[in-house]
Amino acid sequence: MFRPFVLASLALGLFLSVQAKPHSDAYFPDTAVDLVKFLAPPTDTAESANKAELAELLQLQQNRTATQVAAAQADQDISVFRFADVLDTAKFKPASLPITTRFFAKVTTSGQGPSEIAKQTFARPRPFAADTALHPVLGRPKNASYPSGHSLGGNLIAIVLADMVPEKRVAIYRRGWAFARQRALGGVHYPSDLEAGRIAAALIAQRLYQEPQFRKDLEESRAEVRRVLGLAP
Repeated sequence: MFRPFVLASLALGLFLSVQAKPHSDAYFPDTAVDLVKFLAPPTDTAESANKAELAELLQLQQNRTATQVAAAQADQDISVFRFADVLDTAKFKPASLPITTRFFAKVTTSGQGPSEIAKQTFARPRPFAADTALHPVLGRPKNASYPSGHSLGGNLIAIVLADMVPEKRVAIYRRGWAFARQRALGGVHYPSDLEAGRIAAALIAQRLYQEPQFRKDLEESRAEVRRVLGLAP
């Protein structure tokens, strides 16, 4: 009679033990930051706020240009090197920054696990599933919509990169938010998904700065970036 409960408990324990171990390419376990606890639940599809967001997406779709679509498609890659346009496109390249390439890959990966747990918990359908008049130009992601992983990734990169290059702090933060907004322009995220991603990025960053290995890697990457950009140590 108790066997199903015992089996379920064992399965849950195994799941939690697996989740408690960080991926080799992340700074902490997926469960180290509970985004569900700190993010407000998204609006339901039938709510007026949700309909207002859909109307905003349809307006963006109607007005978007070919140039804007190309930029949104280019920003599908969650990479620190998408910020080269506000730093130095000639110098800020992977080939010149091997330490930084590895560092930011690990930074962005650290946010992906908590983000996916939150997505699965909130289970918000994508906007194009709620309104067939929406025609995404960035493909049709199969996972849930809230929070936006791209917004989290872009804003997280901006937080860390602005710490490394404070001379460009304002431009870097603006680029991070522009990176996030591409997902609404492309028809794959609600604006509130992007806001949630920005909040999540701050939560992930706060947790990252508690990690000794992150701080060590940050200093090595900072030195490399500033050297390559010709900035004072």
